[in-house]
Amino acid sequence: MKHKTSVLIVNSREKTSKVRQVPTHIIVHWRKYAAFLSLLIISFILVSGFLIYQNTSRVYQERLDRANYIRSRIDLHKALTAFASIDSGMYRINSFLQDRGLEKLKMDNMGGNKR
Repeated sequence: MKHKTSVLIVNSREKTSKVRQVPTHIIVHWRKYAAFLSLLIISFILVSGFLIYQNTSRVYQERLDRANYIRSRIDLHKALTAFASIDSGMYRINSFLQDRGLEKLKMDNMGGNKR
């Protein structure tokens, strides 16, 4: 047989009061139950925060690795050589056109150094 304790609930606005039967061990050990519940909630928040942190770190690390990969694949000297080759080709075509008395090809500046 479980021991029960009567708890009297009084309402100050009304003149009635209610009686509830509560197991005695809950009343005796309520601090332990409250501490356990608080610990459980705090643990849940900490684990959730840690998982969010790990996921965010993983996503940012993947982005950083991708940016470093792209940066390592870009050969600046090769790109400058290709652009210089295009520029000299355009100059040669324009000189051929000028020798024949035709109008030069005009190409807008694509964002490099202005001359």
